Amino acid sequence: MGSLEYWDDKGNNLSILYELFDSWNNVLNEYDNAWGKYVAPHVYIQQTQVGYLAVAARDVGWLPQLEFSIERRTNKREFVKGRCDLALWCKNKKRETELFFEVETCTYSVKINEQQIKELITLFEATKENVRHIREARGSPAIAVVLVRLCNASLDDVASDLWARLRKIRRRLRSDFCALNIRGRQCMERTPIEWGGDCLGIAAFGSIKGHL
Repeated sequence: MGSLEYWDDKGNNLSILYELFDSWNNVLNEYDNAWGKYVAPHVYIQQTQVGYLAVAARDVGWLPQLEFSIERRTNKREFVKGRCDLALWCKNKKRETELFFEVETCTYSVKINEQQIKELITLFEATKENVRHIREARGSPAIAVVLVRLCNASLDDVASDLWARLRKIRRRLRSDFCALNIRGRQCMERTPIEWGGDCLGIAAFGSIKGHL
């Protein structure tokens, strides 16, 4: 089960993101249905989560490249060699398009507290700063994404107000969009014991630098 909501007011072509994150939701569901009885795909580290996003992109016609070599523009206005987590390329009848992604992951309770919100804002701002440097160096749109694993509550406890909770977080982050994957009930088990509860799914908060 998945949902997507967007608050972008920059005149972007959001159909690109709708398509990509709808596919991302389907990919996570497929992995969860296949292997969720052993371990949820949501619990894997950042590189694996970027891989799921790459699979989703390929499913909708984008050519993905992980750890793409790229120049970044530093705060000193210098260009230095570096890498971005994910690069996507697509050619259609009108134009060639490339997108660059920086992705971070973290784990919080659905009932996130104020200190955790501040930590999340710090992480999101740092990720946005990275994509700003990529945008300035490359000239193509760059997107910051923070994937938040949602834990420590049952779906029944939060189902009625889950989006209300996420909207509050989104406003604090000032993100341009949010996508949500919710795990199927048959897969709600076998998440790390230190999380203190099941992993409900993942919320993706994103910020767009440049124009889609």
